[in-house]
Amino acid sequence: MNYQVVHRLAGELLKIEKSNLKKWQKEPDLRGEELKSLAMKICPELWEINSLELILSVELDIYFQEILVSNEEMNVLMTSEEAIDAFMNFGWDSNPNTQGWIDMVTTWASDFGCLFTKGAVSPIGGWFEDPLWDVLAAIGAYEQK
Repeated sequence: MNYQVVHRLAGELLKIEKSNLKKWQKEPDLRGEELKSLAMKICPELWEINSLELILSVELDIYFQEILVSNEEMNVLMTSEEAIDAFMNFGWDSNPNTQGWIDMVTTWASDFGCLFTKGAVSPIGGWFEDPLWDVLAAIGAYEQK
């Protein structure tokens, strides 16, 4: 995955988020349509090759840059790019804490064209953020102090 493109798409999506947040809250699939529109302008070839991987990479880049910050409780061991690579190559079915989870995430992203249907700060249902800490720990993205 070309992370320069991923970062650019993430930045562009965040730029339009503030003005579109109310629309996205009423119609969650509109955020996915905005992401697709941006991707078709910036990198149509990547969208055509694997839109789902691009969607996940952009959304995870936004999310990881927000949460992967060292603080008094944890040390971050990976950049956003490293965490996305590890996430994409994680053995989902080999870990009992994450079995079936990636299917929920990819189904959601396929249905809506994005993960954060109501903006970058919105959880996906009740199941997105909590299980992700298990995944981040499993891939070695951070360690508890």
